Amino acid sequence: MVLAGVAQNYPTQTRELPPVTITEERARDLMRQLTDLDAFMHAVGIKNIANDQRLEAFATGFAERNQIEAFTIGYIDSDELWPRVFRNIRLKKLNNITTDQLLAAHILFIPQDDGYTVELKLEGKTTEVYELLELTKEEVNLIAKETSDQQLGSTVYAKPKEARETVVSAMIAALQRVEGNSRVDNNGDDWVVDSEENVSQGGSGSGGSDTGNPTPSDSTNQISPDSLLIVQARLMTELITYFDNEIDYWLLNNGKGPLDMEEIRRLQELPSCLPDDEGQLERIQTALNGLVEDVSGFLTSLFETEDNQETLDEICQDLDTTQESLLTQLTEDELATCEEMLCEYLEEEEVEYTIVLRDDGEEIEAGAYVLITAEPEMPALSVEAVSESTSEIEVKLRLKIEYRRDIRQDEDYFPANGWYETNLNEEWEIDFGDRIRGGRATLYTEIGESRDTIIFHIRGTNPTAQAVQDYIEEEDYDDTWFFTRLIRQESNYIHFNNGTNYGPEWTDSQGCPNWGPPHGWGLCQLDLLAGGQRPTAQELWSWKANVDRGYDFLTGEKFNIAEVHIAGEMVAVNTWNTANPTDLVEGHADQEEGNNTNSVTYTYASSDSFDFDWGDLDAGSESFLDAVWIKSYNGNSRGYYYRLVAPTREGEKPEWELRRTNIHDHNYVGAVSGRAE
Repeated sequence: MVLAGVAQNYPTQTRELPPVTITEERARDLMRQLTDLDAFMHAVGIKNIANDQRLEAFATGFAERNQIEAFTIGYIDSDELWPRVFRNIRLKKLNNITTDQLLAAHILFIPQDDGYTVELKLEGKTTEVYELLELTKEEVNLIAKETSDQQLGSTVYAKPKEARETVVSAMIAALQRVEGNSRVDNNGDDWVVDSEENVSQGGSGSGGSDTGNPTPSDSTNQISPDSLLIVQARLMTELITYFDNEIDYWLLNNGKGPLDMEEIRRLQELPSCLPDDEGQLERIQTALNGLVEDVSGFLTSLFETEDNQETLDEICQDLDTTQESLLTQLTEDELATCEEMLCEYLEEEEVEYTIVLRDDGEEIEAGAYVLITAEPEMPALSVEAVSESTSEIEVKLRLKIEYRRDIRQDEDYFPANGWYETNLNEEWEIDFGDRIRGGRATLYTEIGESRDTIIFHIRGTNPTAQAVQDYIEEEDYDDTWFFTRLIRQESNYIHFNNGTNYGPEWTDSQGCPNWGPPHGWGLCQLDLLAGGQRPTAQELWSWKANVDRGYDFLTGEKFNIAEVHIAGEMVAVNTWNTANPTDLVEGHADQEEGNNTNSVTYTYASSDSFDFDWGDLDAGSESFLDAVWIKSYNGNSRGYYYRLVAPTREGEKPEWELRRTNIHDHNYVGAVSGRAE
């Protein structure tokens, strides 16, 4: 059987292709087509329809009965890039078939604004095909058109796969109609295939009826097993669709009102095995959708009970497959029997599944610890509801990450709003975006009425000191000469507490952000920030975000504090100097801060960071202005590092003094200055 279309300008092989010039607009259009993933997937997916096992089974029987090879091929009838490429590839395959006794059965997907309509076309390769079928070319074309109109019509399918069941049934029906005419076998005997695909022998090639060969009236062969399976698949597809429609109607109208008597009657006639519960019906509807996708698998499971196969064989033997509906031909008892089969299957399918959580592809258990990388990047987490069921059952997933140590009340959800919806046996690769989060992770799962939770933990990996320094240089944060020293003093380049003896409690600190009193976090020990803000969850778990915020805090609010202080002091200095030009206020003597390994000498001189003109800065020294700035980062209890002593008597000259320690007698400027760069 062939599902095919006419190729257009299939490229020929030449040694050299001529150069082609196209407009920018055409180039952009080609790029759009090249990256059109939907068009690509649709064009590829149609092959599955052409290779449907029911079509292949019918094709085998068709070839045996008619001495005509059948071949299947499908395509989108469009000159867009991907449809054209796959159409030409498949048509070339058709053209390469050498036998002349070939019937091509074309399935054409015609693009519409919101999907595709479908048309069928039957075409013999040579006139000999029509002679063997005892039909004219026009008659075969008419059969294809009438079948298309009756069974496909103008229905628009959003995706080709949604049309699969209907298209396969329609193509088989068309071929059955073609085959439902008299023909002669190799022994010269007439055979008749009726509309139900019953095959009967009609006499010798000489036309005599007294040769001893049985006539159609005294011998009839039943439908072949392969063909019977096709009829059964079509019938059960109709039944599944009927169940699905009834559920839709019930969900739409139950509890609504007012309803007329006909509507009430239909609600009451919901198939008896279906529960009048919205949640359960939605789960069953999802299972029905899975059955439609794999009707052959459903029949295989159904036929594990031998009585089911015998009963369905008997029911399907007498169905008229040329009719649009098989379901409407059933007697009341036959319909009840088929409904019972489907109901029993749905009731038996108590889906068993296992929630599998993976880190970078490796399965992890509940209670496990996974790590943020030193980059930093979130662990590559994925989740899958693994089941032996092939039903397309919806799975809803959501991940919560929280951290509640000290005064923290951090809580984030992924996805941020609502559930991530997928199906059984489909993996969810959790998308964290640019968010870095750690702490306790709780994975919530909903499958039908079932609820599950898995708790695990996320901890951090420290960057190297060199990685931190490289980042500071990349971001030009080293324009503040003491920034790396300050980080060493605050955290010694430790963003996460060292150790791998992780624990689940909020007080278990190893692998968690480095905390210092009263409420400082991370490399820069971010605490109470500008405007009374606290560091964000991102700044706790991403060392780069922590460094960014620390630098902004230092060069923003803390710089302003130092600048405003000095500006105020300079008002008094300038007032004195203006009144006493021969007795100017002098700077404080140089002060060395640090230790025996690392030290800095501070002097009364200008700083590159401030606009105060205090004279040139000697090489190897730093300005008292920077010392004021450094102390301000840690707090100015007991006064600013460099301050003016206010005169106690009128006419007394002001003097600069140093307030090197805080109320805890800690010299923060000395500590920072004693750190390596």
